[in-house]
Amino acid sequence: MLALGCLFPVLFFIGGAILGAIWFGEQGSIWGAIAGLVLGTLAPLVMFWAFAGARKKKTDKR
Repeated sequence: MLALGCLFPVLFFIGGAILGAIWFGEQGSIWGAIAGLVLGTLAPLVMFWAFAGARKKKTDKR
């Protein structure tokens, strides 16, 4: 899971740039890359926060 979290920013950056270019041209490519980078950075943070919360709940029940 950690390896996927490391790759999300890169994959979302590239995917956003490609989709932005297809849909909106050169300017869309720039905005798509920025949006992909932001979403790709937030996705692992949200997953880490969710897993940490689940782990805390699991240890609190003992």
